[in-house]
Amino acid sequence: EVIDCWFDSGSMPFAQYHYPFENEELFESQFPADFISEGIDQTRGWFYTMLVISTFLKGKSSYKSCLVNELILDKKGKKMSKSVGNTVDPMDIMRTEGADPLRWYMITCSPVWTPTRFDREGVKEAQRKLLATLENTYNFFILYANLDGYTPADDGPRELDQLDRWILSRLQSVTRSVTADLDALHLTRAAKTIGTFVLDDLSNWYLRLSRRRFWKGEMTADKRAAFSTLYTVLESSLRLLAPFLPFVSEEIHRGLTAHVEPDGSVHLCDYPEVDEALIDPALEKAMAAAQAVVSLGRSLRQESSLKTRQPLGRLVMHSDDERAGLLMADDLLIGYVADELNVKDVGAVADPREIAELSAKANFRALGPRFGQKSPVAAKRITAMTPDEIMTLRAEGKVTLEVDGQAADFTFEEVMVVEKGVGAFVAAGDQGLTVALDTTLTDELRQEGLAREIINKVQNLRKKSGLEVSDRIELSITGPEAIVAAVARFADRISNETLAEGVASDRDLAYKDTFKIEDDEIGIALDLSLIHISEPTRHTSQSRIPSCA
Repeated sequence: EVIDCWFDSGSMPFAQYHYPFENEELFESQFPADFISEGIDQTRGWFYTMLVISTFLKGKSSYKSCLVNELILDKKGKKMSKSVGNTVDPMDIMRTEGADPLRWYMITCSPVWTPTRFDREGVKEAQRKLLATLENTYNFFILYANLDGYTPADDGPRELDQLDRWILSRLQSVTRSVTADLDALHLTRAAKTIGTFVLDDLSNWYLRLSRRRFWKGEMTADKRAAFSTLYTVLESSLRLLAPFLPFVSEEIHRGLTAHVEPDGSVHLCDYPEVDEALIDPALEKAMAAAQAVVSLGRSLRQESSLKTRQPLGRLVMHSDDERAGLLMADDLLIGYVADELNVKDVGAVADPREIAELSAKANFRALGPRFGQKSPVAAKRITAMTPDEIMTLRAEGKVTLEVDGQAADFTFEEVMVVEKGVGAFVAAGDQGLTVALDTTLTDELRQEGLAREIINKVQNLRKKSGLEVSDRIELSITGPEAIVAAVARFADRISNETLAEGVASDRDLAYKDTFKIEDDEIGIALDLSLIHISEPTRHTSQSRIPSCA
């Protein structure tokens, strides 16, 4: 009854509809398939027989595209084998890390058509990074939505600020890119695009810069716009992620939309479509410049051991393109950069040599295929590049150098520009963007740094003491002269950011602890404020949006 098992499987496109004996219309509507998918070992089996049989019968292939899965190897690139002992138990991974972290790791570590070196640490990293970030973003939203009694059904016309307009524009651009990649079966690229959006744009940028809007006591138009925007972006992101993270996206989407559709499923929703009217390319480009400056600035602080809470006097930048100009033309963007990097002033210079010494070193990996045995000679010439030659490379994207008596053009692929700060500056650069931080610390800057550290310690003690985010407190701080001076100078700021009714220095309060800031030991004591203790607090109200389990 079966000529051959492969002949049988290759007849599948026809046999599944009992064609040509019946269902001709149904068959024609489904033929050929958009794509088929199986392991690379099916090249001489199923893929081949489907192609041959369909070509004999219809004169064309029964599938438009073929998505081939390659082999999964161990982390050293060796084939998995029980006898060798390098196999993994997928059920154990799903019980421990979860099915979705495993799916996300497998789809993002490499394209499915290339061999995958499996490393369980990558699955754990997927859980720690993307999935944890997604859940934390959701939990942030429901925490403050419940405190303020917000539901999307309350939304009217929204007064969107610059951040709102930017994240909504990015959402549309990402949706367009992800959809195009999925249609082209570039699954890894699609997953990385939406993952980067959630991690970098939504969580590490939009939410970080918008936090204070959610902390405001009253429901202002700006706060409502922030709630509405975050809900929109989060809900759409879950629909984008649903094919990749079916379980986590379902769980969070059900909690997020419980007040709209209690029994709804993200997998029954329409996949997001692009709203071209919301896309603002100029705003996206300017914000990307701000993100690039902040990224370089953070790296500089870390490499130079400059604590994030220590304010600095100024940041100076230069770009070989329009990025620095875009930033300097927008006070809001400059404000974002200043706040994120904790600097008082942001400026730009026309020549990066005002703030950094420029030198060059060779990328031997790129030189090898081109120069072969002459690579050391080319590398020596690159190392000897003058600042003017480096500036030519930065301005034009290439520079002509003489190597062994012959002229040769070099690009950023072969030349890596190194930037070192001059004077009190520390500097770094990337892709034609130079950022420098002035490390000079005045007494006022040092005291403000101490005040910010104190605020952090107070917040930690509040959390440790079991206080709610909306509880107002009595606060007492003791310590050496430097601490007392910093508290006196920034008492209002400390009070405002910790919800304190003022700062005393000799109160015996219920919750207390000691901390070290640099070489100074400080004592912090706090308790619920007697002024507000009898007032009903918003956090005692019944939750209107369920929390993620």
